[in-house]
Amino acid sequence: MSLFKLVQDKETLGGELIANNTPTATAYKATPSESSGVINVVESMQIATNTINKNTYLANKLPVCILKEYELVANSSVSQLLYYLRSIGTDDGSFAGALIDNFNTLTGGIVGKIGEAGKAVGNIINDFTGGAGKEMLDTVLKPIQDLLKNNEQFTGSMTPYQNLYLRKATNFKYVLPYFEDKKKEITNEFSDSQTGLLAGNLFANMVGGAKTVYEQVAKNLLFATPGAYIEQPKFFEMGTSGESYDIKFDLINTVNADRVQSHFDLLFLLAYQNLPFRKDIARVTLPKIYTFIIPGEIYLPYAYISSLNINFVGNRRKMKMEFPVGGAGTQSLECIVPEVYSV
Repeated sequence: MSLFKLVQDKETLGGELIANNTPTATAYKATPSESSGVINVVESMQIATNTINKNTYLANKLPVCILKEYELVANSSVSQLLYYLRSIGTDDGSFAGALIDNFNTLTGGIVGKIGEAGKAVGNIINDFTGGAGKEMLDTVLKPIQDLLKNNEQFTGSMTPYQNLYLRKATNFKYVLPYFEDKKKEITNEFSDSQTGLLAGNLFANMVGGAKTVYEQVAKNLLFATPGAYIEQPKFFEMGTSGESYDIKFDLINTVNADRVQSHFDLLFLLAYQNLPFRKDIARVTLPKIYTFIIPGEIYLPYAYISSLNINFVGNRRKMKMEFPVGGAGTQSLECIVPEVYSV
């Protein structure tokens, strides 16, 4: 039995409003064939020259990493807006009201600067945001509110990352062997640039002005000095790329013939879940994101697969393999199968 099946991709969040005015999307999404959705590569696939069963000593001792898979269900701009609203105390989910209040404050400030002509426009805006506009926002945002209520809850030091991305579990969880040497990598940087924690800050601008004045005075007073250098404190640069980890393993196709199809399914699934697919003229499905865990070593609440490489090793031949077909089960096609897939 295949590890997954392809089903019609239903609209999420506000997408159903758009779908009423556009052609029906023909994209398909992968869902687990079995309810658990756990794909344990260590126990169910051939990564060694002997079969590893879940109750054997080897299965219990091999180091693993875990990827819990999620799909993004809203544009990151929406996630960012709601994340900021949460930071100013709208945890109760009243996002529509918060949006309206902020919008009215903004438009009110603009109207106050453009005089009577602008007030008429402002009144129309206020009427809209108080009536039909609020209803529309409530309709669009209700699925988001429902999602947030049921979303995974972070506690302790992870709390600031709660709902940083609006995501929904695909119900796939991958247990992969972890054979790499890396345990932890920390890289910090301090620089002269003020693009770090004080960027755009009024105080930072004042400091910059004072520094310029002092440098001009020093240059004039110390023009005859053989050497002059003004030491200044550096600014911490907060990194945005995050930490990266490599996962490498081989799937051996020459030991257990029954596992060749499952190897093929896994690689097909990983590629399918990490490629963008077009749904219509404007919309695409995005690659999946993950929670990445090496038990006892690392926990990354949000991660993505930046590179996936699958190579053929050894002799290869053509074999009939089962391809999943959207809404129609599987289809048998002739494929190239090597002695080993290097992943």
